[in-house]
Parts: sequence; structure tokens; C-alpha cells
Amino acid sequence: IRDPLVTGVQTCALPISVIRSLAKGTGKVADVKLLGGGSEKLDWQQSADGLVVTLPARKPGKFAYGLKITGTNF
Repeated sequence: IRDPLVTGVQTCALPISVIRSLAKGTGKVADVKLLGGGSEKLDWQQSADGLVVTLPARKPGKFAYGLKITGTNF
């Protein structure tokens, strides 16, 4: 099953994830952390298109990236 709210594209060897349900106006994202990623900081931006997160090239686990997204009003 494909989720139309989350997309992933590969650019410049770094995976980018766009979470469309967290676009500007749907709440304010305060922080995004990679679960199991230690203290590695993620680059992210909340835009009109959604929450855009640049993920590290190496996954912290075997199967997927897990994100902890904190903020208000979502």
C-alpha cells in the first residue's frame, strides 16, 4: 500500500523525504530527530509542500528510517 502523504526521492546520494500532511499551516514543527541515529542532526524545513527532511545516506536500522517529529497543533 502506498501512502500519498509521504514521498521519497533520491537526489545527490542523500535521500529526501517529504511528509505532505505536515505542510505549513497544518501545525508548527519544532524539531525532527532520527530514531536510532544518535546525536546526528537532520536538515529539515517545513514548507507549503510539506515537511522536507534530508536523511543520512546510511539507515540506522536494517529496514527503514524512523523519525520523531515534535511541534504544536498537529
